[in-house]
Amino acid sequence: MLFRSEVLQFQFINGYTRRLGINYTVPYINRKQNIGLSAGIFFSRNHEITYDTKNNKLLFFKDQDRFPRNDFSTYVSINKRKGIYQYFFTSVEYRRNITLDTVLSLNPDFFINQSTTQQGLSISWKYRFDKRDYKPYPMRGVYFEFDVFRSGFATMKNEPDLTSFSAGIRKYVKLNEKFNFSGMLKARITQLSKAPFYNQKAIGYGQDYIRGYDYYVINGQNFFLIKSQFKYTLMKNRVYKMGLIKTEKFNKIPIAMYLNAFGDGGYVSDRFYNATNTLTNSFQYSYGVGFDYVTYYDLVFRVEYAINRLNERGFFFRVGAAF
Repeated sequence: MLFRSEVLQFQFINGYTRRLGINYTVPYINRKQNIGLSAGIFFSRNHEITYDTKNNKLLFFKDQDRFPRNDFSTYVSINKRKGIYQYFFTSVEYRRNITLDTVLSLNPDFFINQSTTQQGLSISWKYRFDKRDYKPYPMRGVYFEFDVFRSGFATMKNEPDLTSFSAGIRKYVKLNEKFNFSGMLKARITQLSKAPFYNQKAIGYGQDYIRGYDYYVINGQNFFLIKSQFKYTLMKNRVYKMGLIKTEKFNKIPIAMYLNAFGDGGYVSDRFYNATNTLTNSFQYSYGVGFDYVTYYDLVFRVEYAINRLNERGFFFRVGAAF
């Protein structure tokens, strides 16, 4: 069997955060060229760790001499493409996390069973339907995702019992030559027999955020998130040639600019830690205006002015499309 375009990646970071890893990807392993494989193993540790939240803000513990965060993980993933737009992913992962006694004294529920170690085998299944015109900054099309995650098979000590289901849809519509509308809805349901802090992430992480709540996280078990925006094309994609750069690959710079007005909202359900985090179990929302700058290598720079339900307002700079 002939493998083509295999990618072998090494990671090495030294300093305050230390990380060592290797990742191997094969785009396809069958004659139809629609099944791929990836695998990796990673180890990281840090002098700083997030040990709790208060008033929906992260609390940090630092130790200059020791490493309160020690993470090890290894995984194998198989992906299958059906047609042009449908993708299926199945992954198996083992993860072990170790912290210090000091962290447990600050938050006894940081890991499962009030232990300094949490580990477990997990299986995840993901489905993606992706029919967008330009993935880094879509203007037309639809995207649908559905995930199932299971961790805990009663085979290891200090293994969390966790099952979650999440689904999301995004729609992008071109209204006319100048105006576009886009909207998204995402929801997650989580079952936890116990509730270690480490497994409580909800809104405020990765792409699951409400604009205007950049200084907060809203942890919990279940959540839904909604975003919408109207976009005005200030400048269509234009290519400028830099005469001082001789290399053809780098001397052409595409530029596009957009203005937008947006509204976001979300709700997080938390049964365990809501006493000191008042943004949970209540609907949160924001609205505002923004400016998007799109250039080469799929880079998107955004400046937004947002007002949230707390009547807090401010300018925020981000990299990447809103959704």
